[in-house]
Amino acid sequence: MKILITCETYYPFVGGVSLACQYIAEGLAAKHSIEVATGYLPYRTASQHKNVVIREFNIKGCLSIGIHGEKSKYIDFLRTWDGDVMLNYAAQCWPTDLAMTNIVDLKYKKILIPCGYSGLIGGLKMRIAHWFYFLRLPKYLKHYDELVYLSSDYIDSRYNKRRGIMGGVVIGNGININEFNESASVAFRKKYGINTPYLLLTVSNHQIVKRHEFIIDAFSKMKNKESTLVILSSRAEGCFKKCKSSSEISNGRIILITNIPRRDVISAYFSADIFLFASKIECFPLTIIESLGAGVPFISTPCGNVPDLPGGIIIGSSEEMARTADKLLEERDYRCKLGEEGKRFCHEHFTWDHIIEQYEDLIERICKD
Repeated sequence: MKILITCETYYPFVGGVSLACQYIAEGLAAKHSIEVATGYLPYRTASQHKNVVIREFNIKGCLSIGIHGEKSKYIDFLRTWDGDVMLNYAAQCWPTDLAMTNIVDLKYKKILIPCGYSGLIGGLKMRIAHWFYFLRLPKYLKHYDELVYLSSDYIDSRYNKRRGIMGGVVIGNGININEFNESASVAFRKKYGINTPYLLLTVSNHQIVKRHEFIIDAFSKMKNKESTLVILSSRAEGCFKKCKSSSEISNGRIILITNIPRRDVISAYFSADIFLFASKIECFPLTIIESLGAGVPFISTPCGNVPDLPGGIIIGSSEEMARTADKLLEERDYRCKLGEEGKRFCHEHFTWDHIIEQYEDLIERICKD
């Protein structure tokens, strides 16, 4: 079968969307012909990676703020593509928005993975900016053969049901079970100069919505001073300078690490005692699942589907995050119990092998209809 996946970013870009789409594409490529339509990267050197053909388009934006670049080239590609099924990954981005506005001309089967409708979560200014988008959205959704939600009860599924868009299936994110082999991990603490007894970890790019300042504030309020906070990201952008200023006055206890090999990221999870997460807008954060995969308990704000996951504690303020982190560091047995609960659940339900099987079943079903 010939399948097209559209996403705003893809390999070699490093981020949650690109990584999730890479796992889906490469997993499906074992049995199918897979193409990915994505954004242009000046440092992308190949048009194929692990049996996945990459079609890139120099386009930026979304319907709400305007789309600029090779729009006609992308639309022509969608209209003339001769495959069987298209998967649009994430709403409110140009690959999906342009597909939706031309959806009546696309004769193949279509699946949308909305990933949460972030435009409904922000403040009044954001909601106003996206008002017209969501006014038009229901008429586009009716042309999809299936909707895939990352979580059973999140803002995208609730919004759709209120507007008469029923059905949909739930398929979450996951871990690559082959990566999470503890015996293959590098000596992360030694390699990156971490000498304190405890390591607190967060993994996300330096975007304002990831709220690194919340985590840094919580870390500064902790009573335990025998710990190091590591912030892993793929790029030094956004709030990086502000985080760096905090790092410079932390006596080496806040360490920013960017653009490291994937094996070192996995090793960081296995080396951590607690995973901290404070993002404002999420649907199904991949980094939380990866922390669970390594048996590391999390402390998180109640974003996306995180409150539904075992293996961690939900908090509402930086003060509460600080107190909870102190408690987990003090109570090793409780910390290990949480970690094991999360790891067992993750390995039973959220591996990419299991998730790819669900996508296989879905694609087979809609193509038979």
